[in-house]
Amino acid sequence: SGVWKDKLKCSVVGCSNPHASLHRLPASEPFRSAWLSFIFHGNVPTSVGKVIIVCAKHFKDDCFCNLRQYKEGFAERLRLIEGSIPSIFGDDEESKKCDDKTSLSLFC
Repeated sequence: SGVWKDKLKCSVVGCSNPHASLHRLPASEPFRSAWLSFIFHGNVPTSVGKVIIVCAKHFKDDCFCNLRQYKEGFAERLRLIEGSIPSIFGDDEESKKCDDKTSLSLFC
């Protein structure tokens, strides 16, 4: 997985963060549409590329089911809780908690 990670960059418009953990666009609705709306700031093009990736910096901390293990070096990559939606555009630390708008389902 390291090879594809080196060649890919975050698809969020304007993001140039170094990427420690990348997450693929979900295939199922309504998650796919919610991700695309976030990535393109609401202006989703009629056709999008095959590989859409969002870096971990766009998710609140509790959108990950293994954040503590990752930070302590026990996990190689972060795992999203199913249904998590990206919600942070910059280094916005105002709230690092998932809420109803950023997670449509909370289980890991």
